[in-house]
Amino acid sequence: EYMILKYDALFQKNKIKLGAEIARNSKVRANRMYLEQAVNNYMMNAFQHTAQGNKIQIRLEKEDGSVRLGVYNEGSAIEDGDEELIWESFYISDTQERQQQKIKNAGLGLYMVKKIMELHQGMCGAENREGGVEFWMRLPLKKDA
Repeated sequence: EYMILKYDALFQKNKIKLGAEIARNSKVRANRMYLEQAVNNYMMNAFQHTAQGNKIQIRLEKEDGSVRLGVYNEGSAIEDGDEELIWESFYISDTQERQQQKIKNAGLGLYMVKKIMELHQGMCGAENREGGVEFWMRLPLKKDA
């Protein structure tokens, strides 16, 4: 919820619709700074790949003894062959290189998410969905949650 509030003005300024579904009592034991960095990287990645008027949807839910965060953005699918490569350090797809982006991309954001999830015994991934892409991360549910 904090991260959604943090970026609300940016999304509104760029006419990007932001939706959220947050499950209550979804607590994990994690380093707050690292977890915020991982969520920030997903949100900024979604922002960079979402055109004005399109939508970003954030969903936090309990699922099989874990908490799953999904960040979906309307936009182009991940190209065939890039599914595993996007998690490597300094990787930028050919499509991104051809585009003249306003925001410079070092190719470290998703790599950092992967490392942060590994440090917390979590998992992460990305899936092409109808009309866009969903990036997700999963962490073990805090025992008393």
